[in-house]
Amino acid sequence: MNKRDLFHQPGDYRRFRELIQEYQRTFSIAIHHYCFITNHVHMPLRSRALEPLSRFSHYVQRRYAYYYCGKYRWTGSVFQRGYRSLPVDRDGMNICWNAGATSSETP
Repeated sequence: MNKRDLFHQPGDYRRFRELIQEYQRTFSIAIHHYCFITNHVHMPLRSRALEPLSRFSHYVQRRYAYYYCGKYRWTGSVFQRGYRSLPVDRDGMNICWNAGATSSETP
């Protein structure tokens, strides 16, 4: 497997952060915090329904993949899989979203 990072330069982290902030407003997602690691992201999120979470992650990952492929002349998938979510609170939906790069191993 070709091991590849999701973030290489400070501008990559900045671009991903801009995208999550943009789509957070679009889909009314509450982001409690986030942790960017070179090959994946952790974000505990809150939403009233699963549909906005799915759309949020779809658009963030898609737009970042376009940015990444253009900047690094990468072809193929950027992310290993779509988001994974686990409910951690019964009062509303508090979901953990985990995004990882295609060629990276999550520690």
